[in-house]
Amino acid sequence: MKYLYILIFLIHLFSLPLNAQNCGFIFKKDEKIESITEGYVRNYKHNLSTRAVVKIPVVVHIIWKNAQENISDAQIQSQIDVLNQDFRKKNVDLKDVPGNFKALAADCEIEFCLATKDTLGNSTTGIVRRQTSVDEIGSVFRRVYSTTLGGSNNWKPENYLNIWVCNMGNNLLGFTSPLKDAAIKPQEDGVIVDYRAFGTIGTAANNTAHNKGRTATHEIGHYLNLLHIWGIDDTCNDDDLVNDTPLQGPAYQGCPSFPQLTCGISNMYMNFMDYTDDNCMGLFTVGQKARMLAALNEFRPGLLRGSTACEPTSVSTTPLFNWTIYPNPAANNLYLNIDSAPLFKNRKVEIRDLLGRILIEKNISETINNTIEISLDNISNGIYIVSLNLDNQVFMKKITVNK
Repeated sequence: MKYLYILIFLIHLFSLPLNAQNCGFIFKKDEKIESITEGYVRNYKHNLSTRAVVKIPVVVHIIWKNAQENISDAQIQSQIDVLNQDFRKKNVDLKDVPGNFKALAADCEIEFCLATKDTLGNSTTGIVRRQTSVDEIGSVFRRVYSTTLGGSNNWKPENYLNIWVCNMGNNLLGFTSPLKDAAIKPQEDGVIVDYRAFGTIGTAANNTAHNKGRTATHEIGHYLNLLHIWGIDDTCNDDDLVNDTPLQGPAYQGCPSFPQLTCGISNMYMNFMDYTDDNCMGLFTVGQKARMLAALNEFRPGLLRGSTACEPTSVSTTPLFNWTIYPNPAANNLYLNIDSAPLFKNRKVEIRDLLGRILIEKNISETINNTIEISLDNISNGIYIVSLNLDNQVFMKKITVNK
């Protein structure tokens, strides 16, 4: 057969709790794709001198129903930071990888940024927020990808890595569409991650097993054509098509002690493509790096060209107007004054706590050269962040509430 369809959806999908690493990944073994990948990998060492670090623009779609699901910009940035550490071999926990495996660890020379330009070349934060009426929308993938179904339409997948962050229910942490799978529509190309496993702060902070952002690292590995480290059928009769990852039986969960043996060999359970806890993961190998670069150069070349969307825009982050908040400290009411502001299409004020949760959200009227009163009756004493959102620009000030 030319095509071998294999569904690696997850192990015990409906029985694993959220604190177990599990992901959905459909792998379609395509002889043509594998032939091209193998050719690139064979010539990989000869291409070392001509390669440059790849920077991939990311669009993060936050799909939320409840306020806690609408994670903060800071939590999103914490995930981008993790990706740049993991894919550049800068993660501090690399030191915990056993010596015989540490020698195989690779700087994948892949970096990520929140897109600074949208598909039309306009400035953007790289973050899209959509409120939905759908409970656990991530449990039905097709809804996530569609604005009309309660999710968010992706940006050009040939030029952007689209990541949807949402509530995936209690059985799944992440899902990735496969590389060039004819059964997957272009609008569904990207990665989905549960909001409780995205980044390292906010809603991820209390997830003891997955609070270091490794779910996204794992899923982006799939996005760049990596299989789970145990391969396809989790037996010793199959592997992950990478030469320098040891043959392995079933997936590992939790945080095993070293060494662990299956298939008569020590297993690399601390690889990002296994199912261990975040704090027990630490590396991609040189072979995995070559396979990911093959995916980028041969099958996702638009991401290389899309790197211009990572360049700083000429838009100043300093507002062309004065805005003040008072009193500070505040008690029962807070006042926001915007002086001589230019007209913006979208205007909103948010107050968040230090975990990034939105406590107050208020749209600003058409005429914004005035003072806005915000009641603090439902906010307790503490320190908060006031965000003024004007189109794609966000300006922040810190306030203290002391009643």
